[in-house]
Parts: sequence; C-alpha cells; structure tokens
Amino acid sequence: MKKNISIILIILAMSSCTTDNIVDSVSEENNLSVEENNLNVVDDIETKSLSVNSFEDLPKALTRIVVNSTKVELDENLQLTTYEYSGTGSGFFISSDGYIVTNNHVISGSVTIDVYTQYRSQPYRAKLIGLSECDDIAVLKIDIENVNFLKYSSESPQLGQEIIAAGFPKGDEEVTFLDGIVSKKETDGSTSWASIDYAFEHTAEILPGSSGGPIVNKD
Repeated sequence: MKKNISIILIILAMSSCTTDNIVDSVSEENNLSVEENNLNVVDDIETKSLSVNSFEDLPKALTRIVVNSTKVELDENLQLTTYEYSGTGSGFFISSDGYIVTNNHVISGSVTIDVYTQYRSQPYRAKLIGLSECDDIAVLKIDIENVNFLKYSSESPQLGQEIIAAGFPKGDEEVTFLDGIVSKKETDGSTSWASIDYAFEHTAEILPGSSGGPIVNKD
C-alpha cells in the first residue's frame, strides 16, 4: 500500500511539473503575441502618419530623378559611336521604406539613376526593382526609412475634378505644382512610349522633367 501511495505521489509530482511548464510556455507565447500585436499597432500608426494628405506635405513625398545613360549608334562610316547623356524626371514615394514609382521612359537606357529628395542636396543611388514598357511604369528603391509617401486613390477621376500635377519640370530643383481639371474620363492610352487601353485626360501642363510625377486631388 505504501508503494502504491509513493508511486501516486511521484506521478502527481511529475504531472505538476509538466503542467507548470505548459502554463509557463503558454504564458510566454501570449506575452510574445501581445508584444507583436503592440508593435504592429505602432507600425500602423507610424505608417498612417507618414501618408501624405495635404498639399503642404506633398513635396516630402516627391523625388527628382537624374539619369545618366549611354547610347550606341552607327556613324556615316558604319563605325559604332558611343554617346553619353543625362536626363531628368520626377517620381514619388509609395511606401515609407523608399519605394518610388516613375515613368519607364524616364529611366529607359539608364546606366545610373540618382534620386534627390526635396530636403537633401546629395542624391541617393537608386536600384531598379521592376518595369513595364507597355504601361510606361518603373519602380525604384533607395535606402531610406520613415519617408512620407502617397497612396493611390480608390476612386475614378470625375469630369471637372480639380487636380494638381506635381514634379520638377525642366530639372528644376524646387517642386512645382501645376493645376488643372479632369477634362476627359477616358482617352486613348496608346502613345509612342506606352500601350494601355485608356487613360484619363487633364488640363494641367506637363513639361519636360515632369514625367513620372503624380496627379493628385485635394486629399
């Protein structure tokens, strides 16, 4: 009888230890889960605070792009001649960690892509993430954190809607806002540098160097 009691006590002791370990493990997991959720909430708040929703903050989300390119052509003597040239364009951040959208024709043929922000005199060297020649879209990435960015509108442009074309026309180092309205909801999207079904038309003037900049509404 004493042996049976001893065995029962040993089993109870083992069960007790095992249960404590399980409780401790679950408790730690719950604590980690709470911490992760808190961090996610903080990240969401910080991300929302970096999303631009006013014209005053719009320049913070814009980029001036300087591209150095090389072009090879046949001369009159059928010899290959190499030309080096540079061009400028505009772009805008679409995330707080440095992803940028611009037009493909801005960076086409580039050897190097330098990106300037409104509040830094030295350029960032950009990496080309992806492109679509048909859509005339390119995505770049620079090494930057906690930057203001723009969100895409979920609503279609409306006829007569007031808009702003923002960018760096003619390579100007200062941001330029050019106003206009939506003049046509759908127009032919095929051009010499793009092939899309349709685009909307607006009256804001787009000058050389403005390509790649965003069209924004009051929000």
